[in-house]
This record gives sequence, structure tokens and C-alpha cells, in this order.
Amino acid sequence: MPPDASIADLRATLRRVSEPPFVRGLDRLRFAAQRSVSHRPGATPVAHATQTSGLELAAHKPYAPGDDLRYVDWNALARLDQRVVRTFRAERDAPLHLLLDASASMGSPPADGKLAFAAGLAASLAYIALRLGNPVRAAVLANDSRKISPILRHMQRLPELHAFLAPLAPAGPTRLTEGIEAYLRTAQLPGTAIVLSDFLLEAPMAEAALDQLRGRGYDVVALRPIGPRERDAATLPRRLQLRDVETGATRDVEIDAAARHSYAAAVTAHLQRLKTWCERRGVAFAAPDTAAGLSTCLLGDLPRIGVLQ
Repeated sequence: MPPDASIADLRATLRRVSEPPFVRGLDRLRFAAQRSVSHRPGATPVAHATQTSGLELAAHKPYAPGDDLRYVDWNALARLDQRVVRTFRAERDAPLHLLLDASASMGSPPADGKLAFAAGLAASLAYIALRLGNPVRAAVLANDSRKISPILRHMQRLPELHAFLAPLAPAGPTRLTEGIEAYLRTAQLPGTAIVLSDFLLEAPMAEAALDQLRGRGYDVVALRPIGPRERDAATLPRRLQLRDVETGATRDVEIDAAARHSYAAAVTAHLQRLKTWCERRGVAFAAPDTAAGLSTCLLGDLPRIGVLQ
């Protein structure tokens, strides 16, 4: 599939996740666990609470002995002869970091649409986070032109994320470790890091990449999109030429029953190892089926592993 076809499919997916019927489904969802990580004064995970320090003025309360004199409203005392103390709205930043693998393998097999699926999922999760008032940042990790989006804090900026994702095309080798290292050098606050990748690299390298995030205090979610053509080798012709989409190396092979069985076993082992490692490390993991669609992932897979509710 040529790159422009991949881009068109991805852009169509982004249009679909912006349509009112789909968005209404997102409005019913929220993140199951939102842990405040803000270092600003008054940070708290309690919604709609007020406190005696912070950045956003909420209201006033009568002065009582023991209240911090720094927050006495001296203007009100001078004008109205009233001793009142300013209170502030509780901050509850729970940043969402969307880390997207756009390596060449995310475009193979072309009909599975892994990259478009991952981009649509990222846009949907960003909508949910922004609707709840939490900042969002996205990064493309795994091609030679790695990009990082601005920090988005308002729903009005969601189109910027779509514009950031829309030109993506699968290209280059998988470099999760290097991409995450580069991202962590720019990130100020941890939060929830959702890694969307097919993790088609040596297992220890994938595990080390996720461990970097865990070591920095992130709540990590690993999502491994997979489609029916990648999962099932039954539809492959008997003779074909295999090409490594990341290195360009080719090899003529004959696919007999034993080879199909070996392929199926390798796919199962790959997914099981990744799932087992994530479970042992407290990393939420799912392998959503691209053919089942985004709604199935958002309404089924992610609530099942405790990411959304």
C-alpha cells in the first residue's frame, strides 16, 4: 500500500472519531483511575473542592483565627471593613501521555490498518481526558522524524492533535526505547502513559522501553493493535516473497501447513509474553482487534483492563 493510501485511511479514521454519534459514546466514558501528579500548590485529586492555596480563585470565606494571613483579602478589608480569606479551586492535573509507534511494521499487513486504528484510539482517549479537564500530550516514537505535540489543556485545542496525527505514515524501524528516552527528556510531569505499538522488536527491548516509563513514575498502559491478517496465516498463498518492511530485506518462502502452524504459534507466544510481562509489572495490557473497531476497544477492551469506565 503506498504511503498516501495509509494517510488517507488514517485521516478517514480521524474524521469518524469526530462525528457526533461517535463522540456521544465517548461522553459516557472516563478514566477509571486519575491520580493527580501536579506539583503546584494545592494539588488534589478531589473534583470541585476548594482549599486555602492554589492558582485559581474560587471564593471567599470569613476570616477565622489561625487562617494564613497571606490569603486575607486586604482590598475587601479596606473597602468593606470585612475580614475575609480567599479560597482557591483545587487543582487536579492528571496528564495523559499518548506515545504512538509509527514504524513501518504498523502499516503491515496494510488491510489491518494498525496505524490508523492507533491514531483513532489516541484521538478518542485525548477527547475523554480533555473533557475531564486533564492535559494531553502526544508523541510519535518510532520513525526517523519523531515529533512531540504541544501540551493541550482545553477541548478547543483537540483539532491540533488531529492535525498532528493526520500526516502520519508508517515508516522506518521500531525504536521504542530511543523514542521514549527522547520523550522523557521533555516531559515535566508523569501521569498515565499509553503506548500504542505492535511491539515488533526483541521482547527485552520492548520491556526495557516500558520499564523506562515505570521507573519515572508513570502509570503505563500498553495497547497492541492486531488485525485478522496478522493474526491468521491461513489466507497466505503457498509461495510468496517476504519483505521486511523496516529493513527492506527479502526472502522467497513456501508456506506449507507446518509453516502456518509455526507462524500461529509465534504470534500467540509474542502476545502471551507481552501480556504476562505487563501483568507482572502492573502495566495494563490489551491487544485490540482492529477489525472489531474502535468502539469495541473503548467500550469493551479498555474497561475490562481497568483503564476506562
